[in-house]
Amino acid sequence: MITYLMTRHNLVSEPMISFVMPVVAVYFAAIGWGLWRLQKWARNLVIATSGPTLLLWLRAVLVLEWALGEPLLRDQLTRQTVFILVLTNMLIFLCLTVYPDVAKAFEADQG
Repeated sequence: MITYLMTRHNLVSEPMISFVMPVVAVYFAAIGWGLWRLQKWARNLVIATSGPTLLLWLRAVLVLEWALGEPLLRDQLTRQTVFILVLTNMLIFLCLTVYPDVAKAFEADQG
């Protein structure tokens, strides 16, 4: 979601993107490495980011697009991108929170 927002909604000026995107890449790489190593902090960070991201997208689509009729998803590519983002965040969030085996794997002794 971070990269989507930065590239689609002009949150960062165009000259600054070349400086901000490597920071975002390091953030994603650190989380990926933590998940690969089954670190609890990485799981908690992914839950803390994917849960609110899912809620924000669902609110935007349900309230703005359908209830208020504002054209949020203007074209087919945008609709598909948002659908994939929402579905991916939902699957990640549910897998990390619902399955007890996943929680046990991250709780296991890392030594």
